[in-house]
Amino acid sequence: MKYILLILFLLPVVAKAQFTKGDVYVGGTLNGSFNKNAAKEIAPYRTFTDSRSIWISPLAGFFLSDRFALGAKLGLGLSKSENESTFNNSTAKSRSYAVGTVGRYFFPINEKFMFALTGIVNYSRTRDEYQANDSEADVNKYYLLSLNINPTFLYFPSRRWGFEANIGNIGYGHFHHLGEGRSSDSFQARYGSISLGVAYYIRK
Repeated sequence: MKYILLILFLLPVVAKAQFTKGDVYVGGTLNGSFNKNAAKEIAPYRTFTDSRSIWISPLAGFFLSDRFALGAKLGLGLSKSENESTFNNSTAKSRSYAVGTVGRYFFPINEKFMFALTGIVNYSRTRDEYQANDSEADVNKYYLLSLNINPTFLYFPSRRWGFEANIGNIGYGHFHHLGEGRSSDSFQARYGSISLGVAYYIRK
């Protein structure tokens, strides 16, 4: 975090703003993972794992000033994991959706690069299903209400297109299990996670 604060102090105060009030941007992120482990046999045992997941999150924003944009985002995630072994076969599925409000304040560095602080208020709902062997599936439903602040670095190869990288975040989350009625709250600070995105800017 101290490096992010240092960047803010070092940004040139006279840097030319790249946006004007009324500009619009649309974009989003796409994340996916696929993992298939070949069957391993160590007598008398055998194991096999196949997992895949995808998360799509479109967003749109409107500039209320030359430095601040307010917008909204959606999210849809799907995942499935299959595990086979000598004594147990199981399948886990998950489906999630999310809606959120996004606020972003920009700090111009030069004509190609910007730094921004991105605040996100997000509501997500998830349905998990787990089934082992031929037993009845165990279903869990829950929601998460979260507030996150992400440092964002942006690169503009052209006037219309921008690529961004969110590096880490600081956030608060409220978790509620819909079936059992239990809730929990958490605070987190992550520095190692990176999320990449792209956006198209409609400028006046």
